Amino acid sequence: MKKESLQPYSHPDYRPPAGEDLAAIMDLLGLSSFDTAQLVGVASGRTVRKWKAGSAPIPYGVWRLLLLEVFWQSESGDDDLADVVIDALANRA
Repeated sequence: MKKESLQPYSHPDYRPPAGEDLAAIMDLLGLSSFDTAQLVGVASGRTVRKWKAGSAPIPYGVWRLLLLEVFWQSESGDDDLADVVIDALANRA
């Protein structure tokens, strides 16, 4: 996962996430495409599958909501969203 995709949108180093980044976050959260669609408020899992395949861009608001979900589910006590996500991904293996 690129640390740049974990930055706020306004950060000069921000880069949009790739499909594999989305897949990693979904796996970490235990979400299917359908579950992810329901969580972020899109009509179907098909949209999520397009994001994962790279055939449609992942909206920043959707991405940030998923990162916040990781943050909220963590028990690290860390107050830096990027650090929590990186730690969670590193420890999932």
